[in-house]
Amino acid sequence: MADPKVGPFKELVDAPAAPAEAETPAAQSPKPKSKKNDDSAGLIRREADEALRLAVAATRAADQALQRALLANRGNTKIHPADAKLININTDASMSRSSSVDKNMNAEKHEDELQFTGVPFGGMWQDIKRRGKVYGSDWIDGIVNPGKTLSATCLLYFACLAPAIAFGALLEKFTHGDMGAIECIVSTFVCGTINAMLAGQPLLILGGTGPVAIFESIVYKVSTEIIGVPFLIVRYWTGMWIAVILAIIAIFDLCFFIKYITRFTDEIFAGLISTIFIYEALKGLMYPLGKSYDQAGQDTIKDAEHDSGTLLSILLGLGTFLCLLLLRNFRKSKFLLPQVRTLLADFSPIFAIGFMTFIDYQLNDVTTAKLRIPDTFVPSKDCRSWFITPMSYGPEMQLMPSKETPDIVPLYNFAPLNCSWSYKTDPDKWLPISEGPQTAIPSFLPFITIAPALLASVLLYLDQNITARLMNKADNRLKKGAGYHLDMFVLSIVIFTSSSLGLPWMCAATVRSINHLLALSDKETVISPDGHRSDVVVKVTETRCTGLLIHCLIGASLLIVGALKFVPMAVLLGLFLTMGITSLQSIQLWERICLLLMEPKLYPSTSFVRQVPMAKLHAFTIIQILGLVLLMVVKKSPFAVCFPLVILLFVPIRSYLLPHIFTPRELRYLDSEEEIDDEGAIDEIVDL
Repeated sequence: MADPKVGPFKELVDAPAAPAEAETPAAQSPKPKSKKNDDSAGLIRREADEALRLAVAATRAADQALQRALLANRGNTKIHPADAKLININTDASMSRSSSVDKNMNAEKHEDELQFTGVPFGGMWQDIKRRGKVYGSDWIDGIVNPGKTLSATCLLYFACLAPAIAFGALLEKFTHGDMGAIECIVSTFVCGTINAMLAGQPLLILGGTGPVAIFESIVYKVSTEIIGVPFLIVRYWTGMWIAVILAIIAIFDLCFFIKYITRFTDEIFAGLISTIFIYEALKGLMYPLGKSYDQAGQDTIKDAEHDSGTLLSILLGLGTFLCLLLLRNFRKSKFLLPQVRTLLADFSPIFAIGFMTFIDYQLNDVTTAKLRIPDTFVPSKDCRSWFITPMSYGPEMQLMPSKETPDIVPLYNFAPLNCSWSYKTDPDKWLPISEGPQTAIPSFLPFITIAPALLASVLLYLDQNITARLMNKADNRLKKGAGYHLDMFVLSIVIFTSSSLGLPWMCAATVRSINHLLALSDKETVISPDGHRSDVVVKVTETRCTGLLIHCLIGASLLIVGALKFVPMAVLLGLFLTMGITSLQSIQLWERICLLLMEPKLYPSTSFVRQVPMAKLHAFTIIQILGLVLLMVVKKSPFAVCFPLVILLFVPIRSYLLPHIFTPRELRYLDSEEEIDDEGAIDEIVDL
């Protein structure tokens, strides 16, 4: 039992009680005191005594809870149920310094994994040796922890399948049907399986990402509107060069350059992804509002069907958005059992898509646009084979006139329903597509595709390594080490395979990879001295089993691919809207944008708010906003294919321009990877 006379109230407890009558000149005055004054003074003394008694009792209870928590942390006793939430309390500076030392040691280890050896294959060989020692345990650890393995597999299966379908729908729109959901599912299965078995960091989940999907749409426009060659042929040669460039990056240790890309660039890049998702989702939902089938001012049946379908699509999209938000936040609700709340939150994409698809199915008298996907295991592009022929193409691949390219005249007649073709001069003689004539590609095509390949390589390099760096940071307590160069070489193999099969390019997907890590981690709640509560990772089951099982299940989903054609496009657009908004809210840039519109005295008590002057804080935010606007302008311009170079431009801006505007201390708080706890420490930082 703690001594009650401890803490800040000790002096008050030990102080002698005030005398009933103060020895003051006023008290010795012969002037009589009124009864009213005596009553008021007595009331004040009683209230003060009661307040002091309550304060002492509160101090005693707090001391008892603190001692029980400290003893429990040392393993000497159990925490009382009333204090069960106090899992870990940092009570003195020594514990904080110890944690900082651990972080510094992990950070130094992380830096060693990104060293430039100067020897071809040097960094990759170090990765192979580091991960080769634990390759067997990567499988054994998953087998001996079946609970973690199975729960993470179930969670990530749905978390990866839903984006694969959604990105497939987006690519089907961007490429006018040359690629779609089935290609995205197959690519997720093939690439994810290769990565799980060979990668240096098996916890990385490969998948479709927003910037890569946008780049695919740019390549489609360049190939059809400028070069005049089928998209999949141009993409094949671009992919071959990307694979070569990424292999060179891995062989010559060029992944170490990722050290010079800081949070300043990361947040602008993440802001672009979020903005693209939100814009494309709202554009897809609102686009039908601009169409009308009115004739001479009179409503027709077709116009009425269009109006009702448009209204239902908007409701389905917004309903999916609200459903996802409610289910994800249900984890914090007071209703139902904790296991049920966790289940609803973890599988919210599947529940939301299923529920809204069921509503659309019940309202079968209203027609909405559905996900276009083949009934069987065949490519989305009519009648093409799974393997791309790089030097020529048949009638099934020829360019057709569209709104963007109305002047294109096809060389042959093509019937996609029965995969047959005929000459323009003999339209009645239809032949099977296997006997179709082959059109040779231009001789310059294999060489000019080096330019888009360089730009795409920059994009994939950033996407892959930024995600890998977030996974391997010290806070995640990974013990087996990273493999940046080996991961990049595996990515080059994946890109080569995808390009040969006409599948979407995959790279490390940030949100899915972090969720994979968290699903395999053990966490505890930490309460800092100022009362701030946070969850920290204490251990991660580092295994390859989950990655392999997740992607094998996604491959098995191809057996029921026909059921996906009942999913309305509006539901998938609602999923994209949710992904865009939630990812935007998760970056510090958005938090600082909100500060621009907030009353200063209501600012949150974060380190950068406390330590950086308000003017400098807002100046840093405005510079990032200008960078984001520049990226969006370039993306909408004729030079859209160059937007990866604009991202690289932010590296010298951060390294050479910002140090002239902000002090090293200010940049330390504004551009650090995580919240700085030890604000009193004076650390030397090296400007890039």
